[in-house]
Amino acid sequence: MSAISFFVSYGYNIESDGDAFVEKINAYMRVYQRILRPGEFLVDVFPILRYLPDWFPGAGFKRQAMEWNHNKETIHDVPFQRVKRDMAAGKAQPSFTSTLLEDLAFDPLAASKYNESNVKRAAGSIYTGGNDNTTSSIHTLLVAVLQFPGIQEKAQEELDRVIGRDRPPSIGDREDLPYCAAIVQEILRWQPATPFALPHALDQDEEFRGYVIPKGTTIMANVWGMTRDENFYPQPEEFIPERHLILDEKGTRLRETTRHLATWGFGRRVCPGSTLAEAVIFAGVISMLWACKISRPAGTEDFKIEYETYGVRWPKDFPVEFEPRFEGAMDILRSSIYDTDQ
Repeated sequence: MSAISFFVSYGYNIESDGDAFVEKINAYMRVYQRILRPGEFLVDVFPILRYLPDWFPGAGFKRQAMEWNHNKETIHDVPFQRVKRDMAAGKAQPSFTSTLLEDLAFDPLAASKYNESNVKRAAGSIYTGGNDNTTSSIHTLLVAVLQFPGIQEKAQEELDRVIGRDRPPSIGDREDLPYCAAIVQEILRWQPATPFALPHALDQDEEFRGYVIPKGTTIMANVWGMTRDENFYPQPEEFIPERHLILDEKGTRLRETTRHLATWGFGRRVCPGSTLAEAVIFAGVISMLWACKISRPAGTEDFKIEYETYGVRWPKDFPVEFEPRFEGAMDILRSSIYDTDQ
Protein backbone atom coordinates (compact mmCIF):
# COMPACT_ATOMS: atom_id res chain seq x y z
CA MET A 1 0.00 0.00 0.00
CA SER A 2 2.86 2.35 0.82
CA ALA A 3 4.53 1.62 -2.51
CA ILE A 4 1.38 2.37 -4.53
CA SER A 5 0.63 5.59 -2.65
CA PHE A 6 4.19 6.85 -2.98
CA PHE A 7 4.46 5.97 -6.64
CA VAL A 8 1.24 7.82 -7.46
CA SER A 9 2.21 10.84 -5.39
CA TYR A 10 5.91 11.16 -6.17
CA GLY A 11 7.01 8.51 -8.67
CA TYR A 12 9.09 7.14 -5.79
CA ASN A 13 9.71 3.37 -5.64
CA ILE A 14 9.94 2.00 -2.11
CA GLU A 15 12.22 -1.02 -2.17
CA SER A 16 11.38 -2.59 1.19
CA ASP A 17 8.95 -2.47 4.08
CA GLY A 18 11.82 -1.31 6.27
CA ASP A 19 12.18 2.00 4.45
CA ALA A 20 13.00 4.52 7.21
CA PHE A 21 10.81 7.22 5.75
CA VAL A 22 7.82 4.88 5.57
CA GLU A 23 8.33 4.04 9.24
CA LYS A 24 8.27 7.74 10.06
CA ILE A 25 5.04 8.19 8.12
CA ASN A 26 3.42 5.19 9.76
CA ALA A 27 4.29 6.63 13.18
CA TYR A 28 2.61 9.89 12.18
CA MET A 29 -0.45 8.00 10.90
CA ARG A 30 -0.99 6.54 14.37
CA VAL A 31 -1.10 10.12 15.66
CA TYR A 32 -3.41 11.15 12.81
CA GLN A 33 -5.89 8.45 13.75
CA ARG A 34 -5.96 9.72 17.33
CA ILE A 35 -6.60 13.27 16.16
CA LEU A 36 -9.58 12.10 14.11
CA ARG A 37 -11.46 10.97 17.22
CA PRO A 38 -13.57 13.81 18.68
CA GLY A 39 -12.95 14.27 22.39
CA GLU A 40 -9.59 12.48 22.31
CA PHE A 41 -8.00 15.52 23.98
CA LEU A 42 -9.40 17.67 26.79
CA VAL A 43 -9.06 20.79 24.63
CA ASP A 44 -11.64 19.26 22.28
CA VAL A 45 -14.17 19.44 25.11
CA PHE A 46 -12.98 22.74 26.59
CA PRO A 47 -11.73 24.86 23.66
CA ILE A 48 -10.70 27.68 26.01
CA LEU A 49 -7.67 25.55 26.95
CA ARG A 50 -6.10 26.44 23.61
CA TYR A 51 -5.24 29.84 25.11
CA LEU A 52 -3.03 28.39 27.86
CA PRO A 53 0.67 29.35 27.55
CA ASP A 54 2.84 26.53 26.24
CA TRP A 55 4.77 26.36 29.54
CA PHE A 56 1.65 26.19 31.74
CA PRO A 57 1.01 22.93 33.66
CA GLY A 58 -1.52 20.87 31.73
CA ALA A 59 -0.61 22.49 28.39
CA GLY A 60 1.54 19.59 27.31
CA PHE A 61 -0.92 18.92 24.49
CA LYS A 62 0.22 22.17 22.85
CA ARG A 63 3.89 21.15 22.88
CA GLN A 64 2.90 17.72 21.60
CA ALA A 65 0.85 19.30 18.82
CA MET A 66 3.82 21.44 17.77
CA GLU A 67 6.02 18.33 17.55
CA TRP A 68 3.39 16.45 15.57
CA ASN A 69 2.94 19.40 13.22
CA HIS A 70 6.71 19.50 12.62
CA ASN A 71 6.68 15.79 11.80
CA LYS A 72 3.77 16.31 9.41
CA GLU A 73 5.56 19.14 7.60
CA THR A 74 8.69 16.96 7.28
CA ILE A 75 6.66 14.08 5.85
CA HIS A 76 5.13 16.39 3.26
CA ASP A 77 8.31 18.30 2.42
CA VAL A 78 11.01 15.62 2.05
CA PRO A 79 9.52 13.65 -0.89
CA PHE A 80 8.19 16.87 -2.46
CA GLN A 81 11.66 18.43 -2.51
CA ARG A 82 13.08 15.22 -3.93
CA VAL A 83 10.68 15.44 -6.88
CA LYS A 84 11.73 19.05 -7.46
CA ARG A 85 15.43 18.06 -7.46
CA ASP A 86 14.75 15.17 -9.83
CA MET A 87 12.80 17.47 -12.15
CA ALA A 88 15.70 19.94 -12.21
CA ALA A 89 18.05 17.07 -13.07
CA GLY A 90 15.66 15.76 -15.73
CA LYS A 91 15.18 12.37 -14.08
CA ALA A 92 11.81 12.72 -12.34
CA GLN A 93 9.33 9.88 -12.86
CA PRO A 94 5.77 10.80 -13.90
CA SER A 95 3.67 11.42 -10.79
CA PHE A 96 0.90 13.55 -9.31
CA THR A 97 3.51 16.01 -8.01
CA SER A 98 5.64 16.30 -11.13
CA THR A 99 2.59 16.69 -13.38
CA LEU A 100 1.14 19.55 -11.34
CA LEU A 101 4.52 21.27 -10.97
CA GLU A 102 5.02 21.10 -14.74
CA ASP A 103 1.59 22.63 -15.26
CA LEU A 104 2.44 25.33 -12.74
CA ALA A 105 5.63 26.16 -14.63
CA PHE A 106 4.21 26.21 -18.15
CA ASP A 107 0.47 26.87 -17.89
CA PRO A 108 -0.41 30.47 -16.94
CA LEU A 109 -3.90 29.40 -15.91
CA ALA A 110 -2.56 26.86 -13.42
CA ALA A 111 -0.88 29.57 -11.34
CA SER A 112 -4.24 31.24 -10.82
CA LYS A 113 -5.68 28.03 -9.35
CA TYR A 114 -2.99 26.65 -7.06
CA ASN A 115 0.58 27.09 -5.82
CA GLU A 116 3.44 24.82 -4.75
CA SER A 117 2.18 24.64 -1.19
CA ASN A 118 -1.17 23.30 -2.45
CA VAL A 119 0.61 20.65 -4.52
CA LYS A 120 2.77 19.58 -1.58
CA ARG A 121 -0.19 19.15 0.78
CA ALA A 122 -2.38 17.45 -1.81
CA ALA A 123 0.38 14.95 -2.64
CA GLY A 124 0.86 14.23 1.05
CA SER A 125 -2.85 13.62 1.49
CA ILE A 126 -2.78 10.84 -1.12
CA TYR A 127 -0.73 8.82 1.36
CA THR A 128 -2.25 9.95 4.65
CA GLY A 129 -5.77 9.74 3.28
CA GLY A 130 -5.50 6.43 1.50
CA ASN A 131 -2.83 4.17 2.91
CA ASP A 132 -4.52 3.18 6.18
CA ASN A 133 -7.97 2.80 4.63
CA THR A 134 -6.85 0.41 1.92
CA THR A 135 -4.62 -1.56 4.29
CA SER A 136 -7.52 -1.92 6.73
CA SER A 137 -9.70 -3.24 3.90
CA ILE A 138 -7.12 -5.88 2.94
CA HIS A 139 -6.99 -6.99 6.58
CA THR A 140 -10.78 -7.25 6.52
CA LEU A 141 -10.55 -9.48 3.43
CA LEU A 142 -8.50 -11.93 5.50
CA VAL A 143 -10.99 -11.76 8.37
CA ALA A 144 -13.88 -12.42 5.99
CA VAL A 145 -12.13 -15.41 4.41
CA LEU A 146 -11.48 -16.94 7.83
CA GLN A 147 -15.02 -16.37 9.10
CA PHE A 148 -16.85 -17.19 5.84
CA PRO A 149 -14.71 -19.83 4.03
CA GLY A 150 -17.23 -20.21 1.21
CA ILE A 151 -16.28 -16.86 -0.33
CA GLN A 152 -12.71 -18.04 -0.90
CA GLU A 153 -13.95 -21.15 -2.72
CA LYS A 154 -16.31 -19.15 -4.97
CA ALA A 155 -13.68 -16.53 -5.78
CA GLN A 156 -11.05 -19.12 -6.61
CA GLU A 157 -13.47 -21.03 -8.82
CA GLU A 158 -14.09 -17.79 -10.74
CA LEU A 159 -10.36 -17.01 -10.96
CA ASP A 160 -9.48 -20.48 -12.23
CA ARG A 161 -12.32 -20.42 -14.77
CA VAL A 162 -11.58 -16.94 -16.13
CA ILE A 163 -7.83 -16.50 -15.60
CA GLY A 164 -6.42 -20.00 -15.28
CA ARG A 165 -3.07 -20.64 -13.66
CA ASP A 166 -0.57 -19.57 -16.31
CA ARG A 167 -0.69 -15.87 -15.48
CA PRO A 168 -1.80 -13.78 -12.51
CA PRO A 169 -5.02 -11.76 -12.73
CA SER A 170 -4.81 -7.99 -13.18
CA ILE A 171 -7.00 -4.94 -12.63
CA GLY A 172 -7.89 -5.11 -16.32
CA ASP A 173 -9.76 -8.36 -15.63
CA ARG A 174 -12.28 -6.66 -13.33
CA GLU A 175 -15.29 -6.85 -15.65
CA ASP A 176 -14.68 -10.56 -16.14
CA LEU A 177 -14.41 -11.22 -12.38
CA PRO A 178 -17.73 -9.91 -11.02
CA TYR A 179 -17.68 -12.05 -7.88
CA CYS A 180 -14.19 -10.83 -6.90
CA ALA A 181 -15.30 -7.26 -7.62
CA ALA A 182 -18.35 -7.79 -5.42
CA ILE A 183 -16.07 -8.94 -2.59
CA VAL A 184 -14.52 -5.44 -2.65
CA GLN A 185 -17.91 -3.79 -2.23
CA GLU A 186 -18.87 -6.17 0.57
CA ILE A 187 -15.59 -5.43 2.38
CA LEU A 188 -16.44 -1.73 2.24
CA ARG A 189 -19.97 -2.38 3.52
CA TRP A 190 -19.26 -5.06 6.14
CA GLN A 191 -16.35 -3.29 7.87
CA PRO A 192 -16.10 0.28 6.53
CA ALA A 193 -12.61 1.59 7.21
CA THR A 194 -13.95 4.91 8.50
CA PRO A 195 -17.26 4.02 10.19
CA PHE A 196 -17.97 7.67 11.06
CA ALA A 197 -16.29 9.28 8.02
CA LEU A 198 -14.31 12.46 8.59
CA PRO A 199 -15.67 15.12 10.97
CA HIS A 200 -17.62 17.94 9.32
CA ALA A 201 -18.70 21.29 10.74
CA LEU A 202 -21.94 23.11 9.95
CA ASP A 203 -21.42 26.48 8.24
CA GLN A 204 -24.92 27.61 9.27
CA ASP A 205 -27.68 26.65 11.70
CA GLU A 206 -29.64 23.61 10.55
CA GLU A 207 -32.97 22.14 11.64
CA PHE A 208 -33.26 18.35 11.75
CA ARG A 209 -36.38 16.54 12.96
CA GLY A 210 -37.41 19.42 15.16
CA TYR A 211 -33.95 20.04 16.59
CA VAL A 212 -31.81 23.07 15.78
CA ILE A 213 -28.15 22.22 15.33
CA PRO A 214 -26.03 25.38 15.73
CA LYS A 215 -23.50 26.66 13.23
CA GLY A 216 -20.03 25.29 13.95
CA THR A 217 -21.27 22.00 15.43
CA THR A 218 -19.08 19.00 14.63
CA ILE A 219 -21.08 16.40 12.68
CA MET A 220 -20.14 12.73 12.40
CA ALA A 221 -21.79 10.72 9.62
CA ASN A 222 -22.94 7.30 10.83
CA VAL A 223 -21.56 5.25 7.93
CA TRP A 224 -21.69 2.18 10.15
CA GLY A 225 -25.46 2.56 10.58
CA MET A 226 -25.98 3.19 6.86
CA THR A 227 -24.17 0.01 5.86
CA ARG A 228 -26.22 -2.00 8.35
CA ASP A 229 -29.66 -0.77 7.31
CA GLU A 230 -31.63 -4.02 6.98
CA ASN A 231 -34.01 -2.38 4.49
CA PHE A 232 -31.13 -2.40 2.02
CA TYR A 233 -28.84 -5.10 3.40
CA PRO A 234 -30.67 -8.12 4.87
CA GLN A 235 -28.51 -10.07 7.34
CA PRO A 236 -26.08 -7.15 7.62
CA GLU A 237 -23.61 -8.98 9.87
CA GLU A 238 -23.12 -11.69 7.24
CA PHE A 239 -20.49 -11.31 4.51
CA ILE A 240 -22.49 -11.82 1.30
CA PRO A 241 -20.81 -10.57 -1.92
CA GLU A 242 -23.83 -11.75 -3.96
CA ARG A 243 -25.86 -8.81 -2.66
CA HIS A 244 -23.83 -6.61 -5.05
CA LEU A 245 -24.44 -8.72 -8.16
CA ILE A 246 -27.21 -8.76 -10.76
CA LEU A 247 -27.63 -10.32 -14.18
CA ASP A 248 -26.65 -8.17 -17.13
CA GLU A 249 -29.19 -6.68 -19.54
CA LYS A 250 -29.35 -9.95 -21.48
CA GLY A 251 -29.79 -11.96 -18.30
CA THR A 252 -26.88 -14.18 -19.25
CA ARG A 253 -24.02 -13.24 -16.89
CA LEU A 254 -23.48 -11.66 -13.51
CA ARG A 255 -22.06 -8.19 -13.17
CA GLU A 256 -21.14 -5.95 -10.27
CA THR A 257 -23.85 -3.37 -9.76
CA THR A 258 -23.27 -1.20 -6.67
CA ARG A 259 -20.59 1.06 -5.19
CA HIS A 260 -20.65 2.02 -1.53
CA LEU A 261 -20.37 5.74 -1.96
CA ALA A 262 -21.16 6.37 1.72
CA THR A 263 -17.89 4.73 2.72
CA TRP A 264 -15.95 7.42 0.87
CA GLY A 265 -17.33 10.43 2.75
CA PHE A 266 -19.70 13.23 1.86
CA GLY A 267 -19.92 16.67 0.29
CA ARG A 268 -16.82 18.56 -0.75
CA ARG A 269 -14.71 16.30 1.45
CA VAL A 270 -15.67 13.10 -0.36
CA CYS A 271 -12.55 11.02 -1.03
CA PRO A 272 -11.10 12.04 -4.43
CA GLY A 273 -9.11 8.80 -4.57
CA SER A 274 -11.99 6.37 -4.15
CA THR A 275 -11.59 4.88 -7.63
CA LEU A 276 -7.88 4.28 -7.08
CA ALA A 277 -8.53 2.84 -3.61
CA GLU A 278 -11.10 0.38 -4.94
CA ALA A 279 -8.68 -0.69 -7.67
CA VAL A 280 -5.95 -1.26 -5.08
CA ILE A 281 -8.26 -3.33 -2.87
CA PHE A 282 -9.40 -5.33 -5.91
CA ALA A 283 -5.76 -5.99 -6.80
CA GLY A 284 -5.17 -7.31 -3.29
CA VAL A 285 -8.24 -9.53 -3.42
CA ILE A 286 -7.44 -11.17 -6.74
CA SER A 287 -3.69 -11.51 -6.11
CA MET A 288 -4.02 -13.24 -2.76
CA LEU A 289 -6.97 -15.43 -3.65
CA TRP A 290 -5.43 -16.47 -6.99
CA ALA A 291 -2.08 -17.41 -5.45
CA CYS A 292 -2.89 -18.50 -1.91
CA LYS A 293 -5.09 -20.64 0.24
CA ILE A 294 -5.92 -18.63 3.36
CA SER A 295 -6.87 -20.49 6.53
CA ARG A 296 -6.73 -20.55 10.31
CA PRO A 297 -3.59 -22.19 11.73
CA ALA A 298 -4.20 -25.48 13.50
CA GLY A 299 -5.39 -24.98 17.04
CA THR A 300 -6.79 -21.46 16.44
CA GLU A 301 -10.19 -22.44 15.08
CA ASP A 302 -11.99 -20.84 18.04
CA PHE A 303 -9.92 -17.64 18.07
CA LYS A 304 -12.32 -14.66 18.13
CA ILE A 305 -11.28 -11.80 15.87
CA GLU A 306 -12.09 -8.36 17.27
CA TYR A 307 -11.97 -4.86 15.80
CA GLU A 308 -10.94 -1.50 17.23
CA THR A 309 -11.50 1.98 15.84
CA TYR A 310 -9.04 4.87 16.06
CA GLY A 311 -10.28 7.03 13.23
CA VAL A 312 -9.76 3.97 11.00
CA ARG A 313 -11.32 0.62 11.92
CA TRP A 314 -8.79 -2.21 12.23
CA PRO A 315 -8.96 -5.86 13.22
CA LYS A 316 -6.75 -6.59 16.21
CA ASP A 317 -3.89 -9.01 15.56
CA PHE A 318 -5.14 -12.47 14.62
CA PRO A 319 -3.53 -15.74 13.47
CA VAL A 320 -3.72 -16.54 9.75
CA GLU A 321 -1.93 -19.02 7.50
CA PHE A 322 -1.09 -18.80 3.80
CA GLU A 323 -0.23 -21.68 1.47
CA PRO A 324 0.45 -21.57 -2.30
CA ARG A 325 -2.61 -22.88 -4.12
CA PHE A 326 -0.62 -24.70 -6.77
CA GLU A 327 2.98 -25.36 -7.75
CA GLY A 328 4.64 -22.30 -9.27
CA ALA A 329 2.00 -19.84 -8.05
CA MET A 330 4.42 -17.77 -5.99
CA ASP A 331 7.04 -17.68 -8.74
CA ILE A 332 4.48 -16.38 -11.24
CA LEU A 333 3.27 -13.78 -8.74
CA ARG A 334 6.81 -12.63 -7.93
CA SER A 335 7.78 -12.34 -11.58
CA SER A 336 4.72 -10.18 -12.27
CA ILE A 337 5.82 -7.68 -9.61
CA TYR A 338 9.06 -6.98 -11.44
CA ASP A 339 7.66 -7.35 -14.95
CA THR A 340 6.79 -3.84 -16.16
CA ASP A 341 4.60 -5.30 -18.91
CA GLN A 342 2.19 -6.87 -16.37
